[in-house]
Amino acid sequence: MSELLSLKGWVPTVNGRLSYKIIGESRHPTMAEYANVGTPEYQFVLAIQSRNTTDVLFHWLLAKFFQISGDFNFVFCARARRGSKSPDDPLIGRIYVVRPGSDSSIQLKEKMQGWLHSLRSAEYGVEKAELCKLFGSLHLELTNICDLRANVILHRNGMISISKMSFSDDEIYQNSLQYANNDHVEIESLWADQLYYFVRDISHQHQHHSPDADTMITTYRVRGRSMDWCNRVIYALYFYIINSKRRLEPTEQVRVLGVLAYLNSFKQVATEQAALSNLPLKMPAFNDQATKDSINATKSYLDLKFSEKKQNSDKYRTVLFTVAATLLTLVNFVSGFASPNVEPAKWVGDLANFVKVNAYICLAPPAIIMVWWLSDMFLVPNYEAKRDAVRLGFANRRVFAAVLIPLSILIIYAAWRLTYATAVQIVHH
Repeated sequence: MSELLSLKGWVPTVNGRLSYKIIGESRHPTMAEYANVGTPEYQFVLAIQSRNTTDVLFHWLLAKFFQISGDFNFVFCARARRGSKSPDDPLIGRIYVVRPGSDSSIQLKEKMQGWLHSLRSAEYGVEKAELCKLFGSLHLELTNICDLRANVILHRNGMISISKMSFSDDEIYQNSLQYANNDHVEIESLWADQLYYFVRDISHQHQHHSPDADTMITTYRVRGRSMDWCNRVIYALYFYIINSKRRLEPTEQVRVLGVLAYLNSFKQVATEQAALSNLPLKMPAFNDQATKDSINATKSYLDLKFSEKKQNSDKYRTVLFTVAATLLTLVNFVSGFASPNVEPAKWVGDLANFVKVNAYICLAPPAIIMVWWLSDMFLVPNYEAKRDAVRLGFANRRVFAAVLIPLSILIIYAAWRLTYATAVQIVHH
């Protein structure tokens, strides 16, 4: 199955110029393996990354129980001319998609390390003709084992074009077509977005937004040589800015300033590209300076509120420690005058005996706090879990209620049983 298409997008770059040398240095969503080789004439890039393409909520948890996965192996194989005569030449190549667990995936796994090693070694003393021949053989072998492939052109200014998508696996095509029809989207756009996210993640560092904000910019179908798709990128960036600006968190305000810098960079890139291509482009007018001033004002207000909250917290902490120290000192002083023959109240003795027998209950709260603190310090935040929880709560509230209500009842019942058992043991002792 082969069908001609033209979809374009933009890989964010704040200075308006991508560096091909860093393509492949990605840790999101998984660590990418790559070879990025530069010669006086060409820049060669070969990168592979495993990516999840499913929209199932909590897929990372459900996949372990039901053995269902939406993971695919994405391979980017491209080259660009180098030198003073072609400083702005695009990176031209293909993206290959291979389904894991298949025979093709096994072949890819067996051959990929050899390909990467050959390219990395080729940087040292290999002739240009031999290197180009090696790269051509990579395309041929990847074409034979892939389930999906598409031509890709990545320009220095971040603009990316995806065309000539072709399916080699009929099962993947039929499943994708069924999914696209159910969601009323085009199958080309469906897969073009995934290809774009792959190239974006291996070419772009998520400095000004969370890594899970992957739908901030997508791909857009282009008719002819029109530049109208650029306006949709501008709208998408401004939509993200307006939504994030409403969140009363200082971190979000700082990130919004970074996305606004991306927006201004793209406006300049689009203007220059339209002039270079001699194409008309009328961009929507937004007051960027007023937006920036508003963001800075909100950030200053949030910083002030946070400072006031911290001062009040410090005051409360000081008063609490002072009162606690005074009470402990007073108790210690008064207990010195107590008669040594006085016996403690019965309930105090029962409580002491219960604690002695069930010491693990006393250690549980500090242990929980310690585990939480260590996880917060050393573990990477699970953005997918947070995103799925939000989607479950806002996008499908009936399902959310059906899950949350039984879970809450179960937690309350467990807490009641624990309290009841504790009380029985205290009375028994």
